[in-house]
Amino acid sequence: MRIIQITDPHLGEVGEDTFGVDVRANFQLVLEAAMQLNPDHLVITGDLCFRHGSAEVYAWVKYLLDSLSVPYDLISGNHDDSVQMATSFGLLEYLHDKELYFLKYFNDIPVLFLDTAVGQVSLQQKDWLSRQMQTIQQNCIIFMHHPPLLAGVPYMDMNYPLLDCEAIQNIF
Repeated sequence: MRIIQITDPHLGEVGEDTFGVDVRANFQLVLEAAMQLNPDHLVITGDLCFRHGSAEVYAWVKYLLDSLSVPYDLISGNHDDSVQMATSFGLLEYLHDKELYFLKYFNDIPVLFLDTAVGQVSLQQKDWLSRQMQTIQQNCIIFMHHPPLLAGVPYMDMNYPLLDCEAIQNIF
């Protein structure tokens, strides 16, 4: 199975200045390049929006992704709004309070999608994750926006770490 992960497009609303970069055109180019690789699945791992969650941005992304001939899933990042994302993409069944997390299977392989939009994982989601990890008892794939450990990039590690990374590592 060929899964392509795309993260952090930071798409602005129509007319929004994104530091002079046409991020919408770049995102379309990334999608075109991804489709050239004949993926079985796309996973977008957050920060779809430039500064904050936007129904307009989500509608545009949904339009683009729905036009592709490949299934996709997505999770929110710290510049997204999990509730708005779930609403815009028809994912309300995966919304737990204000977090968007879920389990799917790709060719019998469990795939966990976690919500780290607030920079950490809630106790409710940690409990769910612990139960899933105990139940699965096999190799799995986990998608999350924030890495579960420091990345070695000083700016990112200082400003955008996963605040409870040790707890998540213990669950893993």
